[in-house]
Amino acid sequence: MSFSDISPPLSPLLLQALADLGFAKPTLIQEKAIPLLLSGKDLLARARTGSGKTIAYVLPLLQRVLQGGSGDGVKGVILVPTRELSEQVYGVIRSLTKYCEKSVRVLNVSVATK
Repeated sequence: MSFSDISPPLSPLLLQALADLGFAKPTLIQEKAIPLLLSGKDLLARARTGSGKTIAYVLPLLQRVLQGGSGDGVKGVILVPTRELSEQVYGVIRSLTKYCEKSVRVLNVSVATK
């Protein structure tokens, strides 16, 4: 299975960004989670570090944002427990939105505490 085989289908803009990143095939968590999330299902999943969880939940969110058309306002919020993870997720999102930067704006709001 490849990312282009996922149903409902992902935007060609996201597929191109995945290809640029060297991702040809989804990992197990991505293969199982992405179609469910694209279909509007809620999901609670657990997988090991490095298994591709971030892309598994970010791709469906980006797809929905791209399908949502124009309009102001927040389309999605991702909450993570640490600043480091926030920076990591932000980097993944920026990489995936390479070809749709005009349609998707991303903001990383992390607060340093002392």
